[in-house]
Amino acid sequence: MLRTLTAPGQHGDTSRVTLDGAVYELEWLWNERSSRWWLRLSDDDGQIAYFPTVEGYTLLRSVTGTRRPPGELLVLDVLEADREPGLRNFNTDFLLLYVEAAELPENY
Repeated sequence: MLRTLTAPGQHGDTSRVTLDGAVYELEWLWNERSSRWWLRLSDDDGQIAYFPTVEGYTLLRSVTGTRRPPGELLVLDVLEADREPGLRNFNTDFLLLYVEAAELPENY
C-alpha cells in the first residue's frame, strides 16, 4: 500500500507514524544553508537516520540496519515542475510517500 505522510508545518515539527507495523518518529528540520528539509528518523531506541528530502529519490535506500522501516520513503512533486521542496510547499506541491514493504519489487 502507498501512504501519504503529513509533512512539516514548521522547523522542528515531529510526528509519530506506524510504518509496516512499527512505530517511528519523524522530525522535520529546515536547513537554511541548503534550502532543504532534512528528515530525522528515530524509533524508541534512538536515531536511525538523518537525510535530506530530495524529490524523486528513494530516501531509505542507503539506510542499513534492522531498525530501518522495511518499506521506502520518497518525495513526489505533484506538479511535476522539476524542482525541490521549499520551506512552505510540502503537503501542497510535494508529498511524502511511504511504500510498504509488500509493494516493493523482490530483492529491493
